Order: sequence, then C-alpha cells, then structure tokens
Amino acid sequence: TLSACPEAAMLTDLEGYADLRLTVGSVVSAKLEAEGYLPTRWSELTVRAWTPPLELAMVKASAKAQLPSYASDKGLVLVNVFGASGACSRPDGGVLAVEGHPEAKVTYHEAGPPYAPSTDAVTSGSGVASISGLAAGTRALVKGSRTGCEVSPFSSPGAVVVEPGVVSIVQMVVRDP
Repeated sequence: TLSACPEAAMLTDLEGYADLRLTVGSVVSAKLEAEGYLPTRWSELTVRAWTPPLELAMVKASAKAQLPSYASDKGLVLVNVFGASGACSRPDGGVLAVEGHPEAKVTYHEAGPPYAPSTDAVTSGSGVASISGLAAGTRALVKGSRTGCEVSPFSSPGAVVVEPGVVSIVQMVVRDP
C-alpha cells in the first residue's frame, strides 16, 4: 500500500515487481507485506520527474532474532547508513537520533552477519541501527552526525510513521560536507 492511497492495495508480479504511476511532487511511503516477511514500510520520498525505478526490500521474518525490540504491538525503525565517496565513504562512526524525540532508543548493530545488536554508541561497518521506544503514529525523522561528514536521509523528506508490528526502513547517506 502507499501512504498517498492507503485504501488501494497493489499486487506485485511473480518476480515481486510492481509498476506504479505516481504524481510528480507527491510525498509517498510504501508498505510491503508478504508471507515469510515482517510488514515493512519505507521512508517518505518526494516523487520527482526524474525519480529512477526503486527496488524496495523487505525484512525476512527470521530477522526478528536480531531485532529484539520488534513486537507485533510496537513499531521499530531500521536504519541503514551507507557511505557515498571520498573521506566519508564508510558508514561506521555515525551517531543517530530522532528529531524531537529524546525517548527514542537507538541500538547499533554489529558489522557482520547476523548483525546482532551491539553495545557500541556509534554505527559499525554494517551501518545498521534500530530505533525503538516511539509511540505508534509518531512521524520519525532520523538525524545523523559523524565527525567531518554530513549524514542525511537518502530520500527527501525521509521520515516514517511508526506503526505497530511494522519495521519502518530509513536509509541514511554519509558524504563529504
């Protein structure tokens, strides 16, 4: 389903692809549901005339073991930080928070599979973090920082609305300032 048309459910083809026609300038967020996967919502993006085709992944149900804060009655934000180029080409060393929500609890995950939660206070080489503690209905805008770099949402505006039982995905990019 799309945030812009929540009453309209769309089905993918047998390979998992869907062709959607969206209004230029609209802000949309896609929610994906399939057997064997956790319900997954992708962060908001503004549709542009030049928006390239998107490939949106889902979170396998087996990933619950690495997401201890996930529950069917609570929302969870999963953040994937990746590096662009130059001196800021790595995702490690980033600090994340949710703008205006000090109650948000950020958990950083280990650098390699299975990306288990760690006790670190910054992103590892995997760039994976999860955020819990936000009430359902909260519009979460993830902010990031890293010394000497800029950390921002990959898509604009990049926020997600927290939903019970849904993993909301936000991608962040680290780049040279």
